Amino acid sequence: MLDFVCKDLAEKGIKDVYLITTHTSFYEKCGFDYYCDIEENDGNIVRGYHRKTYL
Repeated sequence: MLDFVCKDLAEKGIKDVYLITTHTSFYEKCGFDYYCDIEENDGNIVRGYHRKTYL
């Protein structure tokens, strides 16, 4: 499903996907790279991830 979304975004000219999550190992296995830590409004820290889209 993530591959489908990334391909669809690439076809629309979007080259980068960013997300925040606490499910770190799952997204790392799906090709996302750690980008930075992000503080949520309630003060919790979550990890930000990045992945290039492709055609």
